[in-house]
Amino acid sequence: MYPGALVVQHSLFSGVLIIFVAGLLSGVFVIPTLRVREWEWEHIWLVYSLGAFLLVPLMLAALCSPHTVSDVLEPQIHLAIRVGFYGLFFGVGCVLFGVSWARLGIAVATALASGAVVLVGSTGPVVMGAVAL
Repeated sequence: MYPGALVVQHSLFSGVLIIFVAGLLSGVFVIPTLRVREWEWEHIWLVYSLGAFLLVPLMLAALCSPHTVSDVLEPQIHLAIRVGFYGLFFGVGCVLFGVSWARLGIAVATALASGAVVLVGSTGPVVMGAVAL
């Protein structure tokens, strides 16, 4: 049995457990930063970003499917490059969001970012032509 099969269980207990673990991890992700007083926040975000967006997904892909590169990436190399390019933009957005926290404060920055996400998410499909009014 592969590790991904453990997650695909349709039960109330597994759903609540996944939500509980996600909430717990969302709340404790900053604990390692308490020991790193001499680092700037940019350095901490860089280490987290490399781990969360590059190392962990590659390790999970290799663990769940040993043939990820030959089965997924090689036949669709142009799509893989495009996804990587958009992932780079996502990383830049994460860093800029961190800059906005440092400059504006958490409350104002989160409110502005949430507003921008709602604006782009609701008008983007109409502007791109995916939805007709």
